[in-house]
Amino acid sequence: MADMLNLSDEVVEQAAAGNENAVDAIMQHVSPQVYRMATVRLSPQPHQWHAIDEIVQESMIAILKALPELKIRTVAGFRGYLSRIVDNKVIDCIRRENKPGQRTGSLKSLNSTVANISSHGQFGQFLSASGIGPRTALEEHEHMQHMLEQFAMLKEEHRQVITFAMFDQLKTAEIAERMEISRPAASMLLIRALNALRKRMDTTEDQGEQGDAW
Repeated sequence: MADMLNLSDEVVEQAAAGNENAVDAIMQHVSPQVYRMATVRLSPQPHQWHAIDEIVQESMIAILKALPELKIRTVAGFRGYLSRIVDNKVIDCIRRENKPGQRTGSLKSLNSTVANISSHGQFGQFLSASGIGPRTALEEHEHMQHMLEQFAMLKEEHRQVITFAMFDQLKTAEIAERMEISRPAASMLLIRALNALRKRMDTTEDQGEQGDAW
């Protein structure tokens, strides 16, 4: 399925104006991305993975309702709006899950969670540039599982900036605004976060290879 990078400002404008074909195109484009966005936000809390489908459904409904209210009717403006919607739905989910007696659904494994996401888009490009890009569907699955495991071990600000840049596809100015830092600081933070993730992935893969050798 096409990535949101293929959307145009014209399609966003038409969707916000109520064009049904444009609305359908946007909903089809964002569905897999919303799943990725929800998954990486919950990666440090694996006991809540069972709620990802619910978060995606609630987010998609919210997107549909919010389109006519979109103020900045461009792809960049829509991405920022989408990021906030998914943020809010994940927060709502965590609040519900943390209430006594409110946890519902069966626990999903990391394996079954990764099966529903992919490394396409900017993060896929990062994996390839790191020399660990997948060559087969199985390798893609394994790399994404490994990434989520290591991603969850990063400090919060590193997880947040990678989420905004790689999965929400926000521009540096939007990231800086969301994190309440300067644009240069946002750029530097992203570089450091990706280096930290790359280092963790390289280190753990090296350890795995040494273990296999033994």
